[in-house]
Amino acid sequence: SVTEEDVLALSTQHDFVPDEVLYTILIGACAKRGDVAGAARWLDVMVQAGCIPNVVTYSTVIDACSRQGDTAEASRWLAAMLRQGIVPNEVTYNTLISSCARRNDAEEAGNWLNAMSEIQLRPDADSYNAVLDACAKGANTSLAKYWFSHMQQVGLTPNVVSYTAVMNSHSRQADSEGAAEWLDKMSEACLSPSLNSYNVVIASCATTGDWQGAVGWFERMLQQSLEPDVVSYSSVINSHSKSGDAQAAMEWLDAMVEAKLRPNVIAFNTVIHAYSRKGD
Repeated sequence: SVTEEDVLALSTQHDFVPDEVLYTILIGACAKRGDVAGAARWLDVMVQAGCIPNVVTYSTVIDACSRQGDTAEASRWLAAMLRQGIVPNEVTYNTLISSCARRNDAEEAGNWLNAMSEIQLRPDADSYNAVLDACAKGANTSLAKYWFSHMQQVGLTPNVVSYTAVMNSHSRQADSEGAAEWLDKMSEACLSPSLNSYNVVIASCATTGDWQGAVGWFERMLQQSLEPDVVSYSSVINSHSKSGDAQAAMEWLDAMVEAKLRPNVIAFNTVIHAYSRKGD
């Protein structure tokens, strides 16, 4: 496969002098695979070559840290960026917030959002959604609702992602009623719930073995002309498994195959577990 070194060598062979754009692309390639050391190395090479890193360059290195969930390292790169007199932008902070989400650290995500305002940057919907995602992954429903409300207070309109994140915070607490309530709120706001939105509600029902609820939301999703995916079917299978109905779990596995979807390991294991609990 072609490496970043190959790209740099090819450019020099054709008498192309590497510039900020090329180095940032090389750093970005490392960032996409979470290679922090590689991203940092290319930034050093860039500086040694006489190219001056800009906000995009540093933000890309910070993104590499974020993909590893290494907020501490991302913070150090932000500090280095500031020492060079480079002002972070919204993308920089959104990346830092996303890093917190990967670590389920909702409080720290909120701190970074507040830090944006302190340097006169206006958080956008993506900023708030990243904080909401951190709240959802940490099953922090109260904090999710706080930031959702705060988002509205600053004049931003929550979107499908915003509502789904709050739903997810309820789902992770096995609160299917709360998740369903927020899906209805989404519809009341004239927003069309996504496949992921419905999957969140179905999963919340499955957690408690509420197969009637899971199947009901599955059917409602079909009525909205949304095409169920492996996650949708797997959650219904899980709901039957949790309720002790191995036969129904198997029937939904067959239905998944009939829908030309390929069951994953989780789906198979869920059915196996259902039968094992029966002693079959």
